[in-house]
Amino acid sequence: MSKVSIEDVPLNRFHQILTVRSAGGSFVDGYVLSIIGIAMSTLAPALGLDSFWQGMIAASALIGIFFGGFLGGLLTDRLGRRILYFFGPTLFIVFSLLQYWVQSGEALFFYRFMIGVAVGIEYPVATSFLVEFLPKKYRGPRLAGVTIMWFSGAALAYIAGKIILRFGGADAWRLVMASASLIGLALFIVRLGTPESPRWLLSKGRTAEAEQVIKNVYGPGFGLKNLPAEVNNGKLSFTSLLHSGYGKRMAFITLFWTCCIVPLFAVYAFVPRVLEALHVQGEWASFGSIAITLLFVIGCVVGTRLINSLGRRSLLIHSFLWSSLALLMLGWQHNA
Repeated sequence: MSKVSIEDVPLNRFHQILTVRSAGGSFVDGYVLSIIGIAMSTLAPALGLDSFWQGMIAASALIGIFFGGFLGGLLTDRLGRRILYFFGPTLFIVFSLLQYWVQSGEALFFYRFMIGVAVGIEYPVATSFLVEFLPKKYRGPRLAGVTIMWFSGAALAYIAGKIILRFGGADAWRLVMASASLIGLALFIVRLGTPESPRWLLSKGRTAEAEQVIKNVYGPGFGLKNLPAEVNNGKLSFTSLLHSGYGKRMAFITLFWTCCIVPLFAVYAFVPRVLEALHVQGEWASFGSIAITLLFVIGCVVGTRLINSLGRRSLLIHSFLWSSLALLMLGWQHNA
């Protein structure tokens, strides 16, 4: 039996397929979270939404992500990665389709909330799969590359939404909102055949199944002896985690993540309207929305190329420095 750790093997076909399956979740996330920006200007008068309900509906998916993230992390450890891998796409399909028949702001808020729960569940399960199967030197670029798919999905949402609104008739916004169900269905199909994580199987005492998964993925010469041992110190409380050397790291990541998400989604849910406020009118507002999203994709591609050479911390600080200066100039020259 080979003595090489599975964390040091070259990428194989399974790794490539798993990357597509996990990145597909980010693609769907980007689509379902961004599609509301295209439909909002049409659905708001159709459902008689005031500014309060427009804001609540724009934020509903983000509220759902908050709860879904906690739920996904808990259920991923209890039920396994594979079951949760299909739970998110199922919610995408059901609640995106229900949006087609929505008749009130309250109902739309609930449907978008549940879609947000699905997105929140996606994050821990998709990243867990990649981290537990990918060789260690490919994890950084591959996990960063997943973000590219988020903005690719967002770009498709704006392109598809614009086309549907133009040719879909009076209630085209309903088709726009329900279109995410097709993307969710495609994700469900792509993920069929994904095996369970051998590390999770081991944690449940299912060693024979874990051994078989490793052989199927890496070849008959591999087995549990090629799986690096994990240090098990038992269950730690949240307080113990904070005082075990991870407190500052968690604070660092939480601070930057919050500072990224708040302005991003505050603007993203209303991109066409924000651009109109900046005197980018009519068709150009829609084109601008697509262009901004494509620029995100370019930035993500550059980031994946630099993450190993520049380092995580330096790349993060530089990206915030330059984006902050750009936003500052935008606020200063808003009448340009």
